[in-house]
Amino acid sequence: MKTKRLLKQVLTFATALLLYAGTSHAGNYHITIDTSVLSSAANSVNGLFSLDFQLNSGNTLNNNTATLSNFTFGGGGSPFGPVNIFGGASGSLSSAVTLHDTGAFNEFFQSFTTGSVIGFDLALTQNVDAGLTPDAFAIAILDKNLLNIATNGLADTLLFANIDTTRALTIAQLNLASGVGSYTGVTIRAVRLLPEPTTLALLAVGMGGLGFSRRART
Repeated sequence: MKTKRLLKQVLTFATALLLYAGTSHAGNYHITIDTSVLSSAANSVNGLFSLDFQLNSGNTLNNNTATLSNFTFGGGGSPFGPVNIFGGASGSLSSAVTLHDTGAFNEFFQSFTTGSVIGFDLALTQNVDAGLTPDAFAIAILDKNLLNIATNGLADTLLFANIDTTRALTIAQLNLASGVGSYTGVTIRAVRLLPEPTTLALLAVGMGGLGFSRRART
């Protein structure tokens, strides 16, 4: 009897933990941007280039965060110059960047010397707004006039994601784009990262409970 009661408690606790982990509503991705074409003669007249991130609020404020970290600049590229922030943005390309949807418009951008590739990790929460307009996250590259370089993406972005579902956004839902015209060759790629360690630990607890269940029945 005690064994059955303990088994029920373990399974209930494990299930609750797994359900709690499922409500974290976050997507974790590794992003790479091929920037080698920005060094071409045709595009050098449009430098300095800047890497731009936006997290703009829909109907609900203060419910989503984008965190960008582990920046790498290949082929001689590097961040430089002052950081430009608007609204709920902070950080630097030399360390990490965080955006909160504290207002309708939240933006970070900073210049970089052109190299072959830029890489970084993106953690994006996915808490759906109460109204009809979702929060939106976007990545773009700006030219010397602070205009988005030409791409085949929405509003010349390289990545544009509506936060309108609590399911982890698929790569397709990130709406990846590529450069057009003289910027053909600028491409962006996203790879899903493994779940957070805490989620894996909770999954292990659940699987352990299932194993205990099988042993208890034998």
